[in-house]
Amino acid sequence: MIAAADSFQSADLEADSQDQSRFKSRKGALIWFFKKSRDNWKAKYTELKASEVKLRKKVAYLSEVREKELAAFTKMKAEIALLREKTDALQVSNCDLDDKHALRNPTPAIFF
Repeated sequence: MIAAADSFQSADLEADSQDQSRFKSRKGALIWFFKKSRDNWKAKYTELKASEVKLRKKVAYLSEVREKELAAFTKMKAEIALLREKTDALQVSNCDLDDKHALRNPTPAIFF
């Protein structure tokens, strides 16, 4: 068993020596750099996620407001059409009254 443990240790030492020949930076420096990189990425991702939530809420709110405004617009449009119909009806009845009044009380023609 001890021979097997020694072989694992020698394999680890060989791996370390190969890593040292491949990389020129110290392990501590690499660990610090990767930790810093990971922390920056996490902060950026958290910020983007919060921004996404804000934008989704804003889109939902604006969609709701748009639907309400559209409903109010169609209601006002219907009211305008109804008022125009009433106005037209009143103008027609007013013309009828003017015609009847003109027949009853003709205005005398004055010539100079």
